[in-house]
Amino acid sequence: MKTDTKILNKLYALLTVLFIFAQFSPSWAATNVTATAQEVSDFLGGRSGRLVYIDKNENDKVYWIDLSDMSVSELSGDVAVSEPLISPDGTRVVYGVNNIISKWPGESSNNEGDSFVRLFSGGSRTHVAGSAVAGKQAFSPHWWIDPANGDEYIVYMDYYEKDTQASSGRATWKQLIVDNQPVGNPIKILEHAFDGGLSKDGTRVSEAYHYLHMAHTSDLGGGNGSTISSRMDGGNQCCNASMSPDNNYYVMHLRIDHEGCNVRDENDNLVTTIYKPSGAAEMQNPEYSTHSNYSTFTAEFGSNYYIYIANVVSGASLKIAEGNFAVPHLWIASETPVMSLSPASLTFNAIAGGVNPAGQMISISNTGQGQLNNVSITENAAWLSVNTSGSGNAQTLTNDIDISGLAADSYTANVEVTCSNASNTPQSYVINLEVVAFGDDVDPDISIVTPTSNQTISGSVPVSGTAYDNVGLEKVELKIDDGPFELASGTSSWTYTLVTTSLGDGSHSLTARATDTSGNSATDSVSVNVDNSSSEPSITIIAPNGGEIWEVGTTQHIRWSTVRIDDVTVRYSTDEGQNWNMLEITIDKSKPEWLDYTWIIPDEPSLYCRVHISGYFGEVPTQSASSFEIRSPGSGQDDEITVLGGCSCSSAAKTQVGSLCFLLGLSICLTRRKIY
Repeated sequence: MKTDTKILNKLYALLTVLFIFAQFSPSWAATNVTATAQEVSDFLGGRSGRLVYIDKNENDKVYWIDLSDMSVSELSGDVAVSEPLISPDGTRVVYGVNNIISKWPGESSNNEGDSFVRLFSGGSRTHVAGSAVAGKQAFSPHWWIDPANGDEYIVYMDYYEKDTQASSGRATWKQLIVDNQPVGNPIKILEHAFDGGLSKDGTRVSEAYHYLHMAHTSDLGGGNGSTISSRMDGGNQCCNASMSPDNNYYVMHLRIDHEGCNVRDENDNLVTTIYKPSGAAEMQNPEYSTHSNYSTFTAEFGSNYYIYIANVVSGASLKIAEGNFAVPHLWIASETPVMSLSPASLTFNAIAGGVNPAGQMISISNTGQGQLNNVSITENAAWLSVNTSGSGNAQTLTNDIDISGLAADSYTANVEVTCSNASNTPQSYVINLEVVAFGDDVDPDISIVTPTSNQTISGSVPVSGTAYDNVGLEKVELKIDDGPFELASGTSSWTYTLVTTSLGDGSHSLTARATDTSGNSATDSVSVNVDNSSSEPSITIIAPNGGEIWEVGTTQHIRWSTVRIDDVTVRYSTDEGQNWNMLEITIDKSKPEWLDYTWIIPDEPSLYCRVHISGYFGEVPTQSASSFEIRSPGSGQDDEITVLGGCSCSSAAKTQVGSLCFLLGLSICLTRRKIY
């Protein structure tokens, strides 16, 4: 009897430990992943991605699987979540949190819901729709990207009882979001509550609740926003509508028999059918992925629902996980990284026998998808060494020059960069090295041409002038009063945009300094009178102001100045201003981007690009003075000789060019145009 008591005590202790472990063990332990990363990659044609879903055994919390290693993570502690969908860029999830007593028409006594966005990387959720936006409830949120300008929206319906034949108080909306925050008021796109999401072009929306319908939206040329189609699929009962992520206007829906799901076009033609797996009692929750060839669904086995990925074209399916799950959604990453090098070349200047010039950097970035892997370099000059730092899509090549033993001359080296998985590898960039003879002790000449001494100025004023040196100019800089010297644009003919609104009214001194490649320098100064007391509101674009050549993937700066305007909107055009693409809806004085907006140049090559900046409240629109160019990497030379027309060179500039203007007997001037 004593022995039996010991056994019972040990058994009781074991059960206690198991109970405590069950209370504090990770909830994702309930997800039994059944497929390997390689099996998923093979099924998706070499692709990978992320899969998000709701665990019904965990109070409807959201979990996700990283398909690259099949690891499982909890997205958040939110409960009662519905319909999570991954963003097109794969970094966020939008989902609803509902409080609904009944989903059947006429029976709901509490129809409330909100939508939120949460990053995979963590942090708090962001309220992007629902009662915080113009008092609208928000159900069944979907992502949508405006194809005209890349703006990001959340599309949702404001009433959960989705009786598509009634319109009173029931509608579908789209809400603009910027940095996961709602901007402005929601836009009504349909006078009915549809939850199937928008087509890629934004003109079609679907719904399957009792019956399958498709409608044309009221914007983007879709329709009047009030007329819906007749019952599709033969008038059969349907549910779980999902629009294809392309412009085929296909809608996927669950069949009434739950034996599978159909895909139909907008003319109600059957495109394909995906059937439940063998042995499953029924199919639930079919949903298109972010790739039109793939979808997800759940299938019932016993009292549980397992997650599957389906090939929409072939109808084949792959089981991903066992458990009790609902509404899975799949984001598929693009499989093609594209390597970009910036800038396309580097130039170094040094004095023979002197110190080595400072190192310069080449940035490596990925303008495609995925991650860059295994970057290697090969240089072909003994005086050049290149060191790599960083990893993945953010890497840097530091280029150092050793001039020991090099005579005064011009040198060129080539660096080849290879990435094992990029689609455009290898690529090369050029290093130019100019070594001048020691002993240059001649100071350069510099003069400020505009503004003139004692001139009264206001707003944004171009400061310009000329400079000359017997060997070569390194740079021209300008300072205001006792402030620091700042780099001007150009050397022999240079400019600098002076923003007087940052200065007080009264007298100020401008000092220009020219420095040659040997380190010699000279200055010129003028005094000006600033008077902004009666200035009208204005915006002046400093850069780009015409003639620049900006390469795709490089980081550039849009700079401007304002008078009596504290908030602006920034757009750009690639067709000479016929159409404008939004960069930032609002930049105000409190933001770090004020007056200097960092822009990664998009892959939209064009000779006819402009920048448009206007006051956010409608004051004083302006745009770049003349067109600049967006150029594909490697499509042109770093420097071009350009015939500009009538020669207006100063005597110093003409001396540097030589006697070319005189010998040609023409009033022309040859200048160099730099690719930034």
